[in-house]
Amino acid sequence: MPHTFRALWSPTRCPATRPLLRHTIPGKPRRPRASEAPGSTGTATAEPTSALPIDLPRPTDIPTDGSCEQGHVCLGLLEPGTTYTTTEFAAQFSFTVPEAGWQNRVDAGHTIQLLPIAVPGDVVVFFPDPRATDALGQYEAGIGSSVQDLATWLVANPLLDVTPATAVTVGGLTGLRMDVRLADKTHNSGPTDCPVQACLVYFAGSDPESWSYGVIGSEAQRIYLLTRPEGVVAIIVDSWDGTTFDTLAEASDAILASVTFK
Repeated sequence: MPHTFRALWSPTRCPATRPLLRHTIPGKPRRPRASEAPGSTGTATAEPTSALPIDLPRPTDIPTDGSCEQGHVCLGLLEPGTTYTTTEFAAQFSFTVPEAGWQNRVDAGHTIQLLPIAVPGDVVVFFPDPRATDALGQYEAGIGSSVQDLATWLVANPLLDVTPATAVTVGGLTGLRMDVRLADKTHNSGPTDCPVQACLVYFAGSDPESWSYGVIGSEAQRIYLLTRPEGVVAIIVDSWDGTTFDTLAEASDAILASVTFK
């Protein structure tokens, strides 16, 4: 996520401006708006699944100078040891980064993204008020919006390979954490214009026009779901192709240890 799908895809990392985020994460294609009917598995593709790549190449066009995305405010290049406080994000928080090499190009009400400059496509992204969706990004009926509801649904989703949820505390908020990848048997389960062999949307915001997120190919993610008085905040630690997951998770641990929600 991711990434509609990467430039799909935007959920998942799409450039920070998906119109899906309709905001995307830099480098992640944006997810297309799903046109299929709710509940559809979206199995039709423009070309045979076997002809599609497993993963997309990492983006090469993400600015590294801390410049804000057009139309957004941001925190820019992040200096180690400096305490930063979000200005627009719905669940305001402060944080530090332990080392140089991180930037923030979007601080918006529906997302804030921390980007490791040396690993384009990877991201630590925060979202407010996630809701469960089917593979096409349509809300799943009957799934609650609490941390426990969302975690239980993720773990039970047959299209995902999810580790058991473990209790965590981040920035004074309690919640659950789990690691997520596509299940081996997941093929062609998402939007028909998925640019790789498998794409899956799993979350969208309470305002579906504001953001949605998912996973594609061999992407590996760590999802935090935290309870706050106003609802739930999701943090997704997202490795573009799974190869950098361990180092990204270690770096994110240090950042999240510094977070304080207001």
